[in-house]
Amino acid sequence: MINKLGININRDEAHVLLTSADENSDGGLDLKEFHNLIFDSNDALNVDLSKIPINAKDDTAKKLMASLKESTVRRSQEKIVDQVKMFTQKNLNNIAKDLLNIDENREYKVNKTDFERVLRYRVNLPESLKQDPQILSSFINRFSEEEKVDYR
Repeated sequence: MINKLGININRDEAHVLLTSADENSDGGLDLKEFHNLIFDSNDALNVDLSKIPINAKDDTAKKLMASLKESTVRRSQEKIVDQVKMFTQKNLNNIAKDLLNIDENREYKVNKTDFERVLRYRVNLPESLKQDPQILSSFINRFSEEEKVDYR
């Protein structure tokens, strides 16, 4: 069922995921528990890994928990970047025109501040993405480590 939802995890990860969402510890998920597993107020996967009992001597369980947590954070960040890409691609023509107006020397490079300002103006991000002021900055930093962004 989890794989049909587009969540690619192995059997052990699925066990941890479902156990963490089983609020009444009956071994299954009712509709409320399932809904709480899938969505929280930020429309992101909501897994409480602290509900999974870990044997203090079992390093395998600790490693699995750390791996799941890291994987969940990475997937969430990738989802945000994909959303920003999608909204940016819809406005490429207007973004390019604005950047060309800033880039008087036609070097196809502008500083990150100008690039971010154009994106904030031109890209109609949904409210869920506007809430975090670092989203565009981290998006831009993924594509440029320098002070200037090559916008070609």
